[in-house]
Amino acid sequence: MDYGNPLLAWHERLKEAKGRLMFSSARRRARDLQLPFDLEVWDIETPDLCPVYHEPLVYDNDQLLENSPTVDRVIPELGYVVGNVRTISWRANRIKNNSSLEDLELLVAYLEPATRVARALPLPGKQALRFVPTQVLILELDEEFK
Repeated sequence: MDYGNPLLAWHERLKEAKGRLMFSSARRRARDLQLPFDLEVWDIETPDLCPVYHEPLVYDNDQLLENSPTVDRVIPELGYVVGNVRTISWRANRIKNNSSLEDLELLVAYLEPATRVARALPLPGKQALRFVPTQVLILELDEEFK
């Protein structure tokens, strides 16, 4: 790191401070939820980008925003233990919530076809051209009998 650059040094200090805050918050949540906790402050990573969305994480805010860094328990019931925590955006963590991989796979399996159907619907105020196979078949038959 080039700490000779004042802006970079300031950003790194913000990341370190946020990492310490995320560590103490995780320790408190582990105690409140009665979950295992074996982390040290340096186990909380402070990446520049969210590993889920590949968008910049913002460390210089006091409020929880979509791109604020948060501690994620990969498998929630394992608690805050080394190897089970990652830093991801609040948006990604909120979507994941306490879901298992199986829960998220089921959600995707539901959303994929539902989204395809919904995208075929006309937008409000727009006329849609729809392809209805039975109508095409009837037209073809009518022409044959002329």
